[in-house]
Amino acid sequence: MVKNENNDNPIYKIAAEISNNDTAILEEVGECLSDTEKYFSEHEEEYEERDVTYDDGKEVVQWLGMVDILQKNNYVCERDYKDELEDFLYFMQELKGVKDNHLPLDEDWFDENEEITDWCGIIDSKWVSQDMCVAAIDIDSDSYVMFPCNINVLQKLSHYADMTEYRIARARDM
Repeated sequence: MVKNENNDNPIYKIAAEISNNDTAILEEVGECLSDTEKYFSEHEEEYEERDVTYDDGKEVVQWLGMVDILQKNNYVCERDYKDELEDFLYFMQELKGVKDNHLPLDEDWFDENEEITDWCGIIDSKWVSQDMCVAAIDIDSDSYVMFPCNINVLQKLSHYADMTEYRIARARDM
């Protein structure tokens, strides 16, 4: 893990777990945590897309900054609750954790008339033998920020999220 003043920050720890200690991710998350106002001004357009201002609070800016950093590097994907199955599967298959862990995703497992939480429950049942599940980061919106997660790591991530007053849980339970 990159050694810096942010190592004890729960947001930093979450980014480290999800990115498998990716140095570039941790460096950028560290910048967001160390000088949040500067980070916000450098990424104001991304925050505007989420209808977030700096006045929403430093914690909101840091949490969403972490999510955006992880997303642009394919560690998580954010999908609208009304997502089509084809799009959901495409974005899930592109995630580094799915590729690195050789996790299967078969279109035949799913009913396109169901919803993301249903699809995530199906994936969980298929990945259980690999001790993996689909986890989600709550961003207080009607979209899901999902990523593949080792079942044993999910409890640790959930604990870190609780420390920030946010939530990380199985996507099927969101």
